[in-house]
This record gives sequence, C-alpha cells and structure tokens, in this order.
Amino acid sequence: MVINTPLTNMLPQGTHLFSDFWGCAPAALRNEQLLRKAVTQAVAAAGATLCEIHSVHFPPRQSELSGGVTVAAILAESHLTIHTYPETGFAAVDVFTCGVDCAPHLGLASLKHMLRPSRCVVSEVARGGDAKPYAPQKGRGHATRLARNG
Repeated sequence: MVINTPLTNMLPQGTHLFSDFWGCAPAALRNEQLLRKAVTQAVAAAGATLCEIHSVHFPPRQSELSGGVTVAAILAESHLTIHTYPETGFAAVDVFTCGVDCAPHLGLASLKHMLRPSRCVVSEVARGGDAKPYAPQKGRGHATRLARNG
C-alpha cells in the first residue's frame, strides 16, 4: 500500500549525522571489542534502543596496521555504524535516529570521547522533511548529492 502524503510543511522524521574521525589511534581502530563497547555506550548516550549489534574484524590487507573493523548497531529508532581504517587513523561514523526522543549528537559525542580523533568533520541531514527530491543531472555521478532547500 502506498500512502501519498503531501510534503509541504512536513517536519523532519529524523536526524542523520555523517562524521569523519581523523587522527584516531590505530590500535583502537583495530580493537573490535573496544569498538563494540564504544558503539553500545553511544547508543545509550543517544537515548536509543539497541535491538542488535553486529561486528566484523577484517584481516590485514596492506600491513599489520590495516585490518579494520565494522560495527553496526540496529536501533528501534534506526542505526549507528562505524567503519575503521587503522592504516590511516580514520573512522567513518553514521548515526541516524528517527523521531524526537533521541539525541544523536550525544551519541556522536560519546564516540568522540572513546576514540579521541584529532579532527572530526560532521554533516547533518534532517531526513524526511520538506526537502526537494534529488534529481540526478546527466554526467554528474550517482544520486549521492544532497538536495538543498530554497
């Protein structure tokens, strides 16, 4: 069943934070148990409900410094993921919560406290609100660019 809802004046349905952590300790980014603990604490800090957590530790490919970890937490309110690249001290973090009862920024702050990046870049997207739909333009790549209001 498809429900047609007019988008005019529709409030956002959730907050999606995309974050790049630079300058993290490689040992922390290879430590699957530490990362699972960090994600679990971030979920609690955000006030979200953890349904399931899954992690994978990848074998080294380039050197003993590689061998990153992916942790995915499935939340009643959406998800939180982290993908690590120990060889460069980088972690890609994704925190998405639906509704107004969670505080994804507090979850992100908890991860920053645990992983201590020297630099953190965050992009925030209000999901499901009154945004213009993305229309790909010929020769401009895949549908990964964000539409802006206005």
